Amino acid sequence: MNKRATILALFASAFAILAPTSASSSEPKVLRLLTWEEYISPAVLAQFTRSTGVKIEPYYFNSDGERDALLVGQDDANYDLILVNGLAIDSYRRRGWIRTLDLQRIPNVKNVDTKWRQSFAGADTHAAPIFWGTLGIAYRADLVKTPITSWAQLLQPSKELCGRINMGGDARDVVGSVLKAVGASLRAPTLQDYRKVESLLRSQKPCVADYEFVGVSEDDPLVIGSVVAAMTYNGDAQRMREMAPGIRFVMPKEGGIIWTDFLAISSKSRAPQYAADLLSYLLAEEQLLKMATYAQYASASERVTRRLPAELRGNHDIVPTAAQLLNFEMDTDTDIQSARQRNRIFVAISR
Repeated sequence: MNKRATILALFASAFAILAPTSASSSEPKVLRLLTWEEYISPAVLAQFTRSTGVKIEPYYFNSDGERDALLVGQDDANYDLILVNGLAIDSYRRRGWIRTLDLQRIPNVKNVDTKWRQSFAGADTHAAPIFWGTLGIAYRADLVKTPITSWAQLLQPSKELCGRINMGGDARDVVGSVLKAVGASLRAPTLQDYRKVESLLRSQKPCVADYEFVGVSEDDPLVIGSVVAAMTYNGDAQRMREMAPGIRFVMPKEGGIIWTDFLAISSKSRAPQYAADLLSYLLAEEQLLKMATYAQYASASERVTRRLPAELRGNHDIVPTAAQLLNFEMDTDTDIQSARQRNRIFVAISR
């Protein structure tokens, strides 16, 4: 191939990433994205808008339960692209909330690893993974005397911690983490396991300041120091450390949850073709790299994770070693009775 042909080929390749194929002229050039706040890079979304003319309106949720509630009433909202955790995919598919992905229109799905695409029921046909990480503990090393290394220290807190703890705002995450704390498997917990979890959470309750996930903001309780320990996602802890250098993240010695976040197209999308174009754009390697760098999470593409800046790639809070993950597992339990137990326990202790 001559030099001119090579240049033209490279230009065509770049254009294919930045300029998706034409959607129906009847589709509005506005996409509503439902996601966590401070999660998907605004610069990446802005670049898509500049190259396509399709405006993106972000909407935010603070917990998986809040996202579910928003989707129940989405006749008025008509979200187009939804950030969803792995366990919810099959439920959303069965309820008819998300579309089967048109993989011909989303060719960049090839860039994410098969192990994540197939990690949850329905994921390979109805969603595309973007990040994975761990759920652990963030604490203020500059405000507590004893380093925190375990769930037990949060669940049976010392006087130093009592009243200054935040637990998460989601039943699956809170109860799932405490299942690991009592030595249970997330795949097949027993009724006795749930009794142990409930007993621990009830006894801990007087020492809990709030049942909400901490947020990446300068006025967050962990950042300002009114809370000194909190159940936290690993990437959020890294970003909060930029605001409060005394924050440390720990993967508890009892183990914990490995989570994966996916993007799915809503069945009620007003612009499903544009939504597919945006999804494929976000799955391009360069965009995956920008998003992982912004959010400070490991990418669902191992190739992209290896390209992270050295300070992120070498940070084992962000990219854990196999030894660190030894007692961690994905929560794939879809048993209805198990879900009811988790919800019942969480409602009882958080209200």
